[in-house]
Amino acid sequence: MEIIQHVEAPDGLVQLIEDHYETITAVDKVLLIGGTPLGDVSVLQNKMGVFVPETKFVVIDLKVCMENQQWMDKGMTYIANVWCNIIHTVFHEGAHARQMMDGLIELDKATWDLQMEILDPEADVEALELTIDWFSEHQNIPSLRNFGWVGQQIKVLFNNLYSEAPDFINQEMEVWGAGMLALVAAQDPNLKGDIAHMNLPQAYKDAPEIVRLIEAIDTGNAGMIVNGKHCLRVGEALELFTNKNRS
Repeated sequence: MEIIQHVEAPDGLVQLIEDHYETITAVDKVLLIGGTPLGDVSVLQNKMGVFVPETKFVVIDLKVCMENQQWMDKGMTYIANVWCNIIHTVFHEGAHARQMMDGLIELDKATWDLQMEILDPEADVEALELTIDWFSEHQNIPSLRNFGWVGQQIKVLFNNLYSEAPDFINQEMEVWGAGMLALVAAQDPNLKGDIAHMNLPQAYKDAPEIVRLIEAIDTGNAGMIVNGKHCLRVGEALELFTNKNRS
C-alpha cells in the first residue's frame, strides 16, 4: 500500500495508516489532501474521506477535517475536534474497505447511494469504537510544530481569530497544553451549545450522572481540573458520549 501526501501529514498519522491498512487488501493507495482539486477525487463532495472501490483508493481531506465541527458539539476543543476527525476518518474508510472485502459492497452505481445508506452507519459504529480504543493508548495530540500542514493552518486561523476571540484561543491552548481536550459544564444551562463545553441534553446535565462525573474529576479518577475547569481526555469524552447515546 502506498501513502501519497499532497500535504504534510501530522506526526503519527502515517504510522496509523500503515498499521491499520496493513491487512486491508481492498486499499492500494491512501491520498492525503488539503482541499486540493485532484481530478476524479471530486467524489469527496466535501466529505472528510472516501473509499473508492473501483480504484482501491482512500482519500482523506485534511482541510475538511479542519472544518467539520461534529465533535465540538459534544464538548471537544477545536484542536481535539480536528485530530479526532482525522483519526475517525482513517478508521471509517477502512471499515468501508473491509465491507468491500467481505462482499458487502457491489460496484453498481445505480444502487450505490442505497448501499451507503445501509453500510455507512455500520462503518461509523466500527470507526467510533476503534477511535475510542486508539485514544486510550494515544492520549497526546501532536503539537502545532508536529501537526504538519494542519498545524500550519491552525496557526494562521488562531492568529487571525485572536483579536476577536482571545479568551477562546487562550482556553484552547491552556486545555491542550494540559493534555485535556474536552470541557465539562455542569451548572449553567445557557452554556448548552457553547463549542467549548460538552453539549449534553439538559436532562443529562441535571441527572446524577453529571454529578458523579464531576466527582470523578475532583477525585482524580477521570480527566483533571485546569484553572478551575473540569476537563476530560478525548477518549473519555468519546466514551461518555457513546455510552450515553446507547442508553
